Amino acid sequence: MSAIGTRAFLVASDDYYLCPLGEKQLSPAEREKLIEAAIDGQTELRPIRRERIDFASNQQTEIEEIAEGYEIIAPVTTTPDLTKSQWEERRLVIRSISSARVEAGNLEARLARADAGLLQSRN
Repeated sequence: MSAIGTRAFLVASDDYYLCPLGEKQLSPAEREKLIEAAIDGQTELRPIRRERIDFASNQQTEIEEIAEGYEIIAPVTTTPDLTKSQWEERRLVIRSISSARVEAGNLEARLARADAGLLQSRN
C-alpha cells in the first residue's frame, strides 16, 4: 500500500491514503530524525485521545489518552513516468503510550537479566 507508485496513483485519482511508511519509503536515518525532533523538544507533541461511547445510551463514557505525536508536511517527488510526480504528503509521527510501556517493561527485564548474569559471573 505504501509503495510510491500506489501512493502516486491514489493522489492522481484525487483519493486519500493512510499507511505506515516502511524502510523503503522512509529510511532509518529519516525516521531517526523525526523521532529526535520529538525527543529533543524541537516540535510540540499533541495528545491523541480515544473517546469511549456506551452504544446503548449513545453517551460518552470516558476519554483516554492513547498516544502523542505531531505531523509534518513532506514534499514527494517521483519519476515522471508515474501518474502523479509531485505532491505534498501529511506525515504523522506517533508514539503509542501502551507500546511505550510494553517496550519499557521489556527493557527493564533485559537489564535485570544482564545484571543478574554479571553478578553470577563475579561469584
